[in-house]
Amino acid sequence: MAATRLFQIWAGTKMGYIDRYGNVVIDPVFDLIREFSEGTAAAKVDKLWGYIDGHGKMVIPAKFEDALPFEGGLAQVSLEKRWGWAATNGEIAIAPAYVMTEPFSDGCAAVLSNYHSPWGFIDATGKLSIPADFDLAWRFTEGRARVWKGGKWGFIDTKGNLVIGLVFDEADAFAGGCARVKYKGKHGVIGVNGDWLIEAAFDYLDNQANEALKLMRVGGKFGYVDALGNTVIAPQFDSAEPFAQGLASIKINGQCGYVDRTGKIVIPVGFEYAGRFQEDRAQVAVGRKWGYIDPSGQFVVEPKFEYDDYLDVGFSEGVARFRTGGLWGFLDKAGAIAIEPRFTTAWPFNGGLSQAFTADEGGYIDHRGSFVWRAKK
Repeated sequence: MAATRLFQIWAGTKMGYIDRYGNVVIDPVFDLIREFSEGTAAAKVDKLWGYIDGHGKMVIPAKFEDALPFEGGLAQVSLEKRWGWAATNGEIAIAPAYVMTEPFSDGCAAVLSNYHSPWGFIDATGKLSIPADFDLAWRFTEGRARVWKGGKWGFIDTKGNLVIGLVFDEADAFAGGCARVKYKGKHGVIGVNGDWLIEAAFDYLDNQANEALKLMRVGGKFGYVDALGNTVIAPQFDSAEPFAQGLASIKINGQCGYVDRTGKIVIPVGFEYAGRFQEDRAQVAVGRKWGYIDPSGQFVVEPKFEYDDYLDVGFSEGVARFRTGGLWGFLDKAGAIAIEPRFTTAWPFNGGLSQAFTADEGGYIDHRGSFVWRAKK
């Protein structure tokens, strides 16, 4: 069974947690708290950090100067301004000996012993497994870690072998078997063996690994290429956005519209602004007023909100924030007001609740706009 989502609450200077129904699960008695991970959350008491369980019991005493969430049974902790790792029983697994650390992944963690020393990697026992030889180093993803030395980026494997040379001006982490890089001033994409999946030929190239088409720019114009670097939509747009839900926002001569994955303009150019689609809705602007359209290009929320007002770029849990007259409310997908604008601050819904404040009170509201939990004054 999935762990119950908990929400942070506050009472004066103390913090605790509620469930999505507003029930206090852990009383606000901690100075600071972090999100739960692997059944525990870091919590601060009297200037020191420990770990609590889902009932608020301190299962690892507050003895650390700082403490981060557990990942794979280990948590980064700080003592005497040095970072190491604690095990789930609270015992020190790797002595705090580093001024900077990266989380463990693929059995390794990047570490920095002193601010003017090079980065290296340790294994889960704390043994130096890859010599400290890099000006910068990041965590492993898909068996590769980005390292920087002599002003260039490359990639090593978990044995420390430089499997992709130090030749790149910029380099992203690997995701989905590929990584965006910048080589001799141009962007491209490489595979885990360093082979070019998309040749470095673009002034800009989007790095979304989950999109079949990638946004690119050449000579001041935007277009799209496929995963092999083949041009699918020629660079012809003044600006453009990545694809979302099969459509991409583009701009021509100062006006925006949408193209499909063949490059056909399926929602005519005519908007002053056109955002990405999310939950079948996209924010657009016409006549200096905001509204929303559906994937057919039809208005579901007529452009009636002033530029000085605000609309969320996307929907979350079926609603989107809007602000008018300095107050926040929420619209549903049909454009009806789901929650009247009465909040001085309101955040997007996440997990069924929104953190919101009026001039008189604050806490968490549900989708009806009712407070399920109120902060005590």
